[in-house]
Formats: sequence, C-alpha cells, structure tokens
Amino acid sequence: MNYKLQFKGFFILASIAALSFFTPRAILAETDSQIIVKEPAEDEELQLKKLGMEKALTLSLLEIEGLKKRLDAQYNSEAELALLQEIFSEKLAQYAAHLSSLKQVLENLDLPGIRKIAKEFSAWREEVYNPEVKKMVELILVQQNKILLKTADLRFAKTAFDLKKIKNARLEPELWQPLLNASAFNLKMAREFTKEAGAILISYLPTPTPNASPEPTPTPSLSARKIEKIENIENKEIKDLVSSSLTKLKTAYANFIELNNLIKNASQN
Repeated sequence: MNYKLQFKGFFILASIAALSFFTPRAILAETDSQIIVKEPAEDEELQLKKLGMEKALTLSLLEIEGLKKRLDAQYNSEAELALLQEIFSEKLAQYAAHLSSLKQVLENLDLPGIRKIAKEFSAWREEVYNPEVKKMVELILVQQNKILLKTADLRFAKTAFDLKKIKNARLEPELWQPLLNASAFNLKMAREFTKEAGAILISYLPTPTPNASPEPTPTPSLSARKIEKIENIENKEIKDLVSSSLTKLKTAYANFIELNNLIKNASQN
C-alpha cells in the first residue's frame, strides 16, 4: 500500500513538473528570452546604421568643403560666369547646412527613423546634389581651360616675335610659316570649343522672373546672343568640348616645339 502511495505521489509530482512547462509563466519566460535575444540585434543594427549614416554625411561635408574652396578660388572675368559661380557657392553653403542639421538629429533617431533619413539622403544626392555638383565641376574645368588657353596665346605671341627677330637666310619662311599657321589654327579651334562650353554654362543660369507690369521688349542679353550662335547646344557635353579644346592645345604646343627648334638652330648659326 505504501508503495502504491509513493508511486502515486511520484506520478503527481512528475505530472506537475511536466505541466509547469506549459503554464503562462513558463510561456512568458520563453517569450522574454526571445525578446532579450532580439533587442541586442536590433540595437546593434541601429548603431551600425547610425555610424554608417554619420560617416556618409561627414564624407559629403568634406567633399562640399573641398569643392567650395576650388570653386571660390576661380576667377571669372565674364559677368555671367561670375554670377553662376556665386550661385553655385551659395548652393554649396546651403547643402553643408542641410547635412549638418541631419548629423545633429541622428543620435535621437530610432531604427525606422534612420532608415527614412538614409533613403531621403540617397535620393537627395541622386536627384539634387550630384546634378548640381556636375555643373560646378564643369565650371571649374572651363575656367582652368581658359587659363591654359591664355598661356598658349602668350606662347604663340612670343614664338611669332622670336621668328620676326631672326634675320637669317637659312630660316626660310616656308620652313616655319606652315607650323605657325597650324599653331594659330589649333589655338583658334581650342578657343571655339571653350566658347561653346562657356555658352552651355551660361544656360545654367536661372531664368529671370518676368515682371508683373508690361515693359518694352529688352535687348537680347549677352548670354542669349552667345547661345543663339551655337547650334544644337543641348546635344553637347562640356567635358567633351573641354577635352577637344585640350587636344587642340596639345597639338599647338607640338607646333611650338618644332618652331622653337628651328629658332634655336637658326640662332646658333
């Protein structure tokens, strides 16, 4: 009888122990353990995304700072290009302020907030920032090309002057005139390509808001006259025009080298 009671008691205890795994408390404990496992993973993702977003914003700010320095260092003698440069510089300052404000709110964002900011930042760079930066770089390229062209013009003038100084029968005009003419033609073509690139830049200027009151028909602006002279301007790329200009400048300098060799040989005789 005692054995039966003991066995019955053991069976009840075993049953209670088995049932304890299915009590609400046990289920909650299991659920809590799952939550504890998930929270660090979500927190880790949040921190990683924050760090990634902060790095992206920092790199963009450094990029803007460097571009603004290069842009502000340019000198444009043409009023319209100088105005465009000023507009671009102001835009970069606005971009920097926008990104700085985003950095300040990062710390207080949750995971959905970070994802939203990252998506908006990516779209902003693609749709706003990158197209404008492309134009800014084009302005810098055209201005640098103008400096090279000016230097080449001075080199041409000096070479032509040196040729006139030499009065040597051994340096016949047929030896140097074709080269001088070729260099002049190459410089002219380089100048034309640069002019076309400048006209495209001027087309980037915002269209003035029309006045409410009627006014006399104004004289076409300098930019309008420049653009009218260039056909199919919308089908041309500034980088291609600058590249073509540089190619012509390179050929002109090859002409200068040949001319200088002729001058040097004639001076030694």
